[in-house]
Amino acid sequence: MIRPTLDEGLIAAVSSALDLRMPNRDALTTIALRLFDHFSVEEPSRPYEGVIDVATGVGKTYVIGSVIEYLAEQGFRDFAIITPGRTVARKTVRNFSPGDPKSLLPGMEVDPLVVTSGTFSSPAIASAMDDAERVKVYVFTVQALLRPRTKMGRRTHDFDEDLGDSFYEKLRASTGLVVLADEYHLYGGPAFSAAVRGLDPQILLGFTATPPVGSPVIYRYPLAAAIAERYVKTPAIVGRRDDRSDAITKLQDGVRLLDAKQVAIDQYRATHPEAPVINPVMLVVCASKDDADEVEGILKHGGFESGRFASAVLKVYSDATDLDAQIERLDDVENPESDVRVIVAVGMLKEGWDVKNVYVIASLRASVSQILTEQTLGRGLRLPFGRYTGVELLDTLEVVAHERYEALIKQIDKLRESFIDYRTTLEAPAVGPLGTSDQPVDLSFTDAGEKGAAEGGVAPIVTDIDSRMDHLEGELAAAGDPLHPRMDRPTIELPIVSGDVITNPFSLNDITDLAPYRAEGRRIASTPTERLRRVIVWGKVTEKEGGEREARLERRASTVDISSPVVRRPLAASVAAIVAGVMATGLVPARKGEPARLRELVDALVEGIGADAETVLSAYPDRAIAGIGAKIKEAQRAFVPKPDFRGDVTLQGFAKVREGRATVLDDRFGPFARGVGYLGYEKSLYEQDWFDSGSAERDLANLIDDAPEVIVWLRLQRGDLPLPWRGPNEAYHPDFVVVERDDHHYVIEGKRDTDADRKDVAMKREAASRWANHVMTATGTSWRYLFVLESDITAAKGSWEALKRLAAERS
Repeated sequence: MIRPTLDEGLIAAVSSALDLRMPNRDALTTIALRLFDHFSVEEPSRPYEGVIDVATGVGKTYVIGSVIEYLAEQGFRDFAIITPGRTVARKTVRNFSPGDPKSLLPGMEVDPLVVTSGTFSSPAIASAMDDAERVKVYVFTVQALLRPRTKMGRRTHDFDEDLGDSFYEKLRASTGLVVLADEYHLYGGPAFSAAVRGLDPQILLGFTATPPVGSPVIYRYPLAAAIAERYVKTPAIVGRRDDRSDAITKLQDGVRLLDAKQVAIDQYRATHPEAPVINPVMLVVCASKDDADEVEGILKHGGFESGRFASAVLKVYSDATDLDAQIERLDDVENPESDVRVIVAVGMLKEGWDVKNVYVIASLRASVSQILTEQTLGRGLRLPFGRYTGVELLDTLEVVAHERYEALIKQIDKLRESFIDYRTTLEAPAVGPLGTSDQPVDLSFTDAGEKGAAEGGVAPIVTDIDSRMDHLEGELAAAGDPLHPRMDRPTIELPIVSGDVITNPFSLNDITDLAPYRAEGRRIASTPTERLRRVIVWGKVTEKEGGEREARLERRASTVDISSPVVRRPLAASVAAIVAGVMATGLVPARKGEPARLRELVDALVEGIGADAETVLSAYPDRAIAGIGAKIKEAQRAFVPKPDFRGDVTLQGFAKVREGRATVLDDRFGPFARGVGYLGYEKSLYEQDWFDSGSAERDLANLIDDAPEVIVWLRLQRGDLPLPWRGPNEAYHPDFVVVERDDHHYVIEGKRDTDADRKDVAMKREAASRWANHVMTATGTSWRYLFVLESDITAAKGSWEALKRLAAERS
């Protein structure tokens, strides 16, 4: 039996290499902790069984890959991934195949041999299975593990000459077998349970987004959380107010939504040329082959949408004669050259099919509650641009329901329970692509037909098709003409830091406040050093009823002080012993310079003790070691990694083409309107600018534009100048870049006074200042970071120089 240890450094390394999202990193951490706890006892039971419940679209495959990477480093060599069918099995093989676009291997140290039902019978595989050093990943459908009822089942259970045994028995003989059951919710039957437990695995982990009742769930990240934290699209459930529910109407509604998505994508790419080419696709869910044939006939008919979908339909069902060709076309749906715009599916696409460009799901016979509680919804949740864009049409998944609108509204309470998992309420991210929020977000359904779409795109939307189209068409119309940088303005060159941003691990140098160490010295000094601690053991006899006597011992405090002079040792010797003692605890990072910083912490403790330091430390060296160790632990718990800017810096002229606002105002000093395009700025790089707040952003822009020292400024939009602040994958987006006549450059953030003391704001300020220092050193160009509050703008009274002084005083 292999006993996995708990290796936090390895968890961090695997998470970083695979670029795990936070929920997936938490899942790996949970698994590691549970396994360590389970196998740390003398005789642990086997298999250890746990279920990982991760919302569809968040990246369950990455959790599986991280588990293999982590456990392989712990000595495990045999991993069996069990899948519910050929579609998932084929996808899984791709996940561990070198060179495949969906491969996880570029982020993994381990290079596993992949064994499938079609490749296990060979001398090479037999040799690899006997190789105690080679990591193997066996990918099989659940049917292949069952006792011989199918052709594949017979192959795995029959004697194989090359293996010298049946494949099943050969796998069963593995030391430390780890079974990873993908789509665990499909394996509830006794036959599967017996087949898996017959393999005698040491570890059995199930992965699913919909665990059966009673499953041993050890980690759960619900869909509600994925929506709130913007890891997946926001579902918009679309019904009808009239009584029409025929297939043609349903498909026409879906096509209208699909066309709106295409227009939004084209508009987005016009202002974001770096964005990938995305062809939006509609998935039509059918209950039977007859339904699928009916849908295909409608879509390909020359009278439907003038025949434009005649060659754009892919029909897929599990027992099709050309299934392999269909799967190849499914895999190619994300390809910009693919001509598929509608996928008509029966059954097989509920698991294991992962593309990002499904934007509309339509169901012909199933109710919306069935669609939302099944994995079908997951086929459209993934984000095609990798993140929220801030454009509602690009961040939502349209679900065209069979029921009329009134029927949908009646189901809301039921949908809340099944869809968001008993009304989960989560806190929205402090900073997100669509703005900031300090308020909890209630992930309940919103009647968008009556109240508008959910603010921020966090809550699922329930609406009727006409209201939805009116809303979407209004959003599309809100986009103005392309906005080019003004030719009569100087070019703004933004610094681009090349290379990877390194996140520094904890260092004693991150401890900047020595006051707690001085206080610890004062605490130790308050303990008498030349007195013995004495307790008197006193005998007491009591007489009980009947004359029986009872004697017992009692403890009493001594009233006599006995002095005990401390054997004094030189202060330098005590300090050296304390430094060595703290180093021996393992709390000090094993890097150059750390012992020197530890000595400074000890010196602070000595300073806190005062004149009696030599005597006190001679008496209490262990207390000093424990006290300093406790303070270092507190600092480690509070530590947040900081990005270290080390790469070369190049200056690139900023020339993005933006999308102007359809609504514009030419009074930049008038009543503030959020998000409209303001005209009249003389020194802005663009003809119009828009803002999220009046007092902290627009007023700041007004002051900057009127400053005689300024020659050009840029209102930064999200993504223009991302600054890593808590790690390479968490970017901070400042508000302005300002260039003065003497070539001084400023990156500026305007904030409300109420936000000044927020911890995340302070961390971003520090990261931005460090970034500016690095840029200035690397380029020789003057770059500074200014953090400006509303009160600073008011106090500056229109003076740019005064504003800079106020901001500098806070730095």
